[in-house]
Amino acid sequence: MTGLANVWVRGRWLPGVVADDGPVGIAALDLDGFSFVNQGFGFDAGDSVLQEVAALLERANASRSVIFP
Repeated sequence: MTGLANVWVRGRWLPGVVADDGPVGIAALDLDGFSFVNQGFGFDAGDSVLQEVAALLERANASRSVIFP
């Protein structure tokens, strides 16, 4: 839905990256109160918000790192 890598890809990608000796950075993003969007405006609106957040993350990702939802 968001176009970001999914949990399956993360499970296959992350172990290989961690096994390399290079630097690894992991950041977590929590959309506090997001259930309010789904409950107040419907799941289609919630999906649109998630897609827009994913697009913003991709545009801000100048290094072209992998972004997981």
